[in-house]
Amino acid sequence: VSVKGETNTLKLVRPVCAQEKSRVAVSRKIGGRWRLIGYGIIK
Repeated sequence: VSVKGETNTLKLVRPVCAQEKSRVAVSRKIGGRWRLIGYGIIK
């Protein structure tokens, strides 16, 4: 994970396919429930 200003770079466990300018949500399982931990737009 790296952060530069408003841009974040993530390394995902599973590969994904997404179009540029698509909206995405990043969720994580915490305490047995899925929680939203981030969102953004693919560049």
